[in-house]
This record gives sequence, structure tokens and C-alpha cells, in this order.
Amino acid sequence: MSQRFVLAGVVVVVLLVLGVIGYMMVRPTPTPTPTPVETTPTATQTPAPQTPPPPQVIRIATTRIGTIGYTIAAYLADIWNREAGLRSFVQPYASGGEATKALVLGEVEIAYSADVILKDLYTWGAMFGMFTGLESVAKKLPVQSVWLYTVESFIVVRAEDAGKYKCWKDLEGKNVFLTPKGFGVHMSILESLRAVGVNINHVELSLAGTVVADALKKETIVATTLYTGSGGLSLPAWGKELDLSLDLAPLNPCPDEVEKLKAAGLVLKEIDSSKVFSRNKGMGKILGVVSVWGWHAAVDVPEDVVYKMLVALEKVAKDYVRVDISFSQAAENFVELQLTGIKSSIAYGIPVHPGLAKYLKEKGAWDPEWDKYIAKDLIPVKTKTS
Repeated sequence: MSQRFVLAGVVVVVLLVLGVIGYMMVRPTPTPTPTPVETTPTATQTPAPQTPPPPQVIRIATTRIGTIGYTIAAYLADIWNREAGLRSFVQPYASGGEATKALVLGEVEIAYSADVILKDLYTWGAMFGMFTGLESVAKKLPVQSVWLYTVESFIVVRAEDAGKYKCWKDLEGKNVFLTPKGFGVHMSILESLRAVGVNINHVELSLAGTVVADALKKETIVATTLYTGSGGLSLPAWGKELDLSLDLAPLNPCPDEVEKLKAAGLVLKEIDSSKVFSRNKGMGKILGVVSVWGWHAAVDVPEDVVYKMLVALEKVAKDYVRVDISFSQAAENFVELQLTGIKSSIAYGIPVHPGLAKYLKEKGAWDPEWDKYIAKDLIPVKTKTS
């Protein structure tokens, strides 16, 4: 009997031992708590320098090769690449109107344009028909960004016809070349003729060689529009060719016509023929209608980029006068030139790029009344003027 009890006890002990071993095998092994390590504070380290983002690519639309607009655009691309850290290049188009249209369609970032072109754009072609039908496909609109010079448009006839044509009204129904359609000058002089109630028949001509001079000689046209740049200091290449080809006479608006032009809000400037003409430097007083020209962006070009463009251009304008007289107005008073452009365009509700607003505020030249004109949208709604 005792042997049975001993044997049973042994069995119980063995089972207990096996149970403990099994428990130890299946229970989770605890993760030891790490002992905190004391560290000695170190000096603040300067973070590694970050690689700056590449400059924004800026495509600059301008007029055809050989024009003042193309030449200046090439200078501007160089200035902005070097002085403002941009990556820009020039794309030529047939005219300022076509360059502006390229921006509207999203082909470029900056367009060569004028106050008179912007007037037509912001009425979707109601004034001159350049932008008719574009409203449904427009991706963005240029707003006032960088103004660079004025252009003065006027009319000349052959010197032998000076007694026949004494006022603009004498051109009623006549064949006249207003420069090619799409040119800002074409729009400017057409607006002026409309203001005095004169209707002419525009004859489209090429600007190549002596085409315009030959048309005057053959009387295909009785008069032509011509223009100077930078306040009456320079002629376009085709104008110089015209000057050398035949004797000319200015056809200025008569006093009553001048009053009508002023009443329409147009600005006239007296041009000294001796400063811009060679063969015809003795023509005397010429009255030109002023338009303001520059390079304009939509608000997808950031405020700081346009601001840098303005600062860079003001910095080097005096140096560039030595290579092109077109920079003369910018060199003389860059801020005043911006104000001239704004006052010309804001009267028609054309918005202002925030970069230009920032620049003029920094110069103390911004009118707080213009705050409502600062553009915020890619396709801004034209602000009604008071």
C-alpha cells in the first residue's frame, strides 16, 4: 500500500515539473527596459544649405525680327537673366497684338503690348476687332507690369501734296497706310481718326525695303502713318528708309481736330523733326498721338518676379541708353514712366500687376485709390472707372 502512495507521489511531482517547464516555454519573454543614457547638450548646428529652385522660365513675346520691339526684348531678356536671376528668352510674333494674343492663349508668360492694345483686349475686340472671339478660349490676361517707353504716331504726305492735304478731314475716303493691322500704332491712329470723325480706306502694305515709299510715289496711298519712339527720339527701320527715299511733309490735325482728340482723352506730343529725320529734318513741328508701351504679364508670374524685373531694369537703364536710345525715358525717370503707363490704362479699368504695385509702394509713388485695380485673377474682371 505504501509503495502505491510513493509511486503516485512521484507521478504527481513529475507532472508538476513538466507543467512548469511547459509554462516557461510558452510565456512571452519580457523586453528589458533600456537604461536612460544622459547626454551632454551640444551647440546648435547650422543646417546644411538648401539648393535654391531653378529660376522660372519666362517666354517673352514680342514683335517680328527687325522691329524696335524685338531688339528691346532681346536686351530685356539679357537684363532679367543677369540681374534678376531669371531664365527668359524671346519669341517673335507678327505684331504687338499677336504677341498679346499669344499670352492670352497661354503660349508665353510676358507680352509686348501697349495701352491701346489692352483697351481692345479688355473689351474683347469691341474697339478694333483684334481680340474678337477670344473670350471663350482665353487662359489668362496680361495686366500692367513693366512700362518702358512711349510711341508717338503721326501722319505724313509727300511734300508736293502739302497744299492739298492740310487737315485730317482732307483724308476722308482716301487711301492711307495706318501701319499693318495688329500693330498698336495702327490701333492708336485709327482711334484718333475716329475721335475726329474721319473715315479713311486703310491699305495694307509690307514694311520691307521701300514698299511704303514706292506706294506714296505711285499714289497707291496719299498718306502714311509713321511713328517715333521714346518721346520723339527714334524712327523704326522702315521709317528711316522712307525718310531717305522722298521729300515728306507732316499732316497735323487742325486746331478743331486737336480739341476733339483731347476731349477723347488722347495725349498729343510735339516732335522736333530735326532730331529724328535726315533728309526731312526741316519739316518743322509734328504732332504725334502718344501711346505707352511695355512688357506685361498675367498674375501667374509671381509678384516677386515682376518686382525684381522692375528693380533690375531701373538699375541698368542708364547704361543701356548708350546702346539703344529706346531706354532714354526709363533712364531719365523710371518711376514717372510707370506712372504714365498706369494713368493711361487705369482710366480704362486695366488692372495692375501686384509686383508693379509693390514696386511703386516702395517708391512712395502708389496712389491708395488704385488698390482696387491690383489684379488677383488670371482673367480679371475690368474694374469700372469712376
